[in-house]
Amino acid sequence: MKTIVKATRSRVKDVADLQRKGKIYLDEAFQSNARWGTISKQAYWQSVIEGRATSAITIARITDLRGAVEDEYGKQHEDYEILTELLAKGFEYITIDGNNRTRCLLAFLENEFPLKEVSYDTGDVGFRATKNNKYYRELSSELKDYVDNIEINLHVVKQCDREGLSKLFTSINEGMTLNDQEKRNAIFSRYGNAVRSCVNDNIKGFSKMYSSSQVNRRFPDEFVVTVSNFVAHGLININKTVRDEAYGDNTAEYKSFAKTKKIIKQICDMVVKFGKGNLKAGGKFKSSVLDLAILLRYMNANNIVINDFEKFYEFFGTTQEARIADPTILWDNAKRDKFGNIVVGEDGTPEREATDQRSWIGIQKNLQKNFLVIREEKLVQSLTDCPDGVITFRDRDRSFDAKIRRVLWEQQDGKCAITDTEIPFSDVFNGDKVHIDHIIPWSKGGSTTMDNAQLVLAKANLQKAAKLEDELPSLDEV
Repeated sequence: MKTIVKATRSRVKDVADLQRKGKIYLDEAFQSNARWGTISKQAYWQSVIEGRATSAITIARITDLRGAVEDEYGKQHEDYEILTELLAKGFEYITIDGNNRTRCLLAFLENEFPLKEVSYDTGDVGFRATKNNKYYRELSSELKDYVDNIEINLHVVKQCDREGLSKLFTSINEGMTLNDQEKRNAIFSRYGNAVRSCVNDNIKGFSKMYSSSQVNRRFPDEFVVTVSNFVAHGLININKTVRDEAYGDNTAEYKSFAKTKKIIKQICDMVVKFGKGNLKAGGKFKSSVLDLAILLRYMNANNIVINDFEKFYEFFGTTQEARIADPTILWDNAKRDKFGNIVVGEDGTPEREATDQRSWIGIQKNLQKNFLVIREEKLVQSLTDCPDGVITFRDRDRSFDAKIRRVLWEQQDGKCAITDTEIPFSDVFNGDKVHIDHIIPWSKGGSTTMDNAQLVLAKANLQKAAKLEDELPSLDEV
């Protein structure tokens, strides 16, 4: 759809009023969070008062967009549905460019900051701001009337679809240095709204984790997107394309976002209550916070419940410090068979020598799937060393202590005791895939002890139970 934009002008008080009444929707979607400090706000207002604020604020009128979408695509189109929802909520405009400026206009009229104490060249109505007349409420009625009626240049989008709005934002900001997440944030979608809402709901935690400039540049948003990639697809290669493709109205990331929100809230709540220290192990904050998210994803998916968040958070920080300091090689690029053995030639030498060897700190540097699998496995293994009472393994086999799962897995060489099939360690605590089985059934007098326990695949255990039921006499035989 062709984009049509009309130039117009509007009074300061009218623009501020739209902001005050909540008529402007998504004013953070098409740029970074409002980042101006008092000095920047004062400088902008001086240019407004003196007639030099000529750069236009770009907004889109929602009724016009919906009408254009209806004419072009019909009422069944997703854009029509979303724009209708916005109108039902009372929104009239979408800010495409000018978030800081519209907020700044309202902030001064709401007496949130003073003017700079200088003389203002306003023509007939000149004045000097002093300590007694630098807030809006302190201005004379004549000055207030002048300020209220200053006209601001506006560009109003009359025809465009959601994809076009994102392209318009990119065109306006061409030449500016925007990071990938700031560009991604301009993709007008339900998922994008969910990410922004999640960040805002947990802003106390994110403000402790990231600097104000990082928050403004959408670092927390990208972290949320990455976590949602894992929640939706498991441990996959994470890159720009994967993050970009999460943005939409019906993506896997959007459908599973409730699980992502839980992980983000768990992390931010711990940071708010107990500080950032346990995420700074070895000076690797970015990697450590992602490792914590990977661990929580696994725990939440496998009903491993945290009883004491403070002790769990300390446990994570301590074990993470040890992992970072451990020089043990966890991966190398030597050629191996499916069992992990190095492949050798007829002369007994490796077909491909290891030229790249990585310990924990090395695999943290890359978000490729093979490295992520190793990270998750080591993180999950550490849970069996968690102090008693800190976490609970809620398992269908509740009569057994779930911590023995790792012991059984090691005793059985990582294989199902019934089928001899390999059990990936990442499945050991997954009660839907792996069971702790009574070797001699409990119903036949078998004890709930380590000696009578075996780790088995869930399917094999159910088949065993079915066979045992077949051994029972029929009703006619009793």
